[in-house]
Amino acid sequence: MRKTLTVNQVQPRIRGWTVVIQVIERGHILVSQKDTSVSYRRFLFCDAEGTNVSVFAYNNNIRAGANLLIPFKIYRISGASLKKVDDRYRVGPYDFSWTINNNTLIQPCDDVVPTHLYCHMDTERFANLHRYADSENLQSKCINLL
Repeated sequence: MRKTLTVNQVQPRIRGWTVVIQVIERGHILVSQKDTSVSYRRFLFCDAEGTNVSVFAYNNNIRAGANLLIPFKIYRISGASLKKVDDRYRVGPYDFSWTINNNTLIQPCDDVVPTHLYCHMDTERFANLHRYADSENLQSKCINLL
């Protein structure tokens, strides 16, 4: 039986874990600048505690999950590999990113209906976006068109 954990509880020494997550972002498929034979897609997941984790899928694993991992849908994820994140690329207090591999199990989670989005979303007025345009800090912003 797999243990259902939160993102923060998933550490390299833990085996047989499952986390219920919500997909927050699903990036475009990109090609590595270092090796053009490598393509990848970045996702941002969030658990019920609001902890974010960056997740990457490479090459054939992108196609394997093409119909899954739709933004704002909820899934059970098991068996992704963990990698220590450089502080420059950290998306929150969690120290690791996940890599979807051939052993990763992704199952739609139809039995969990959240009363709200798991993640906290900051919105910004369109008129204020100029403040972020030339920033060295990469940020995702929801635009409030009011």
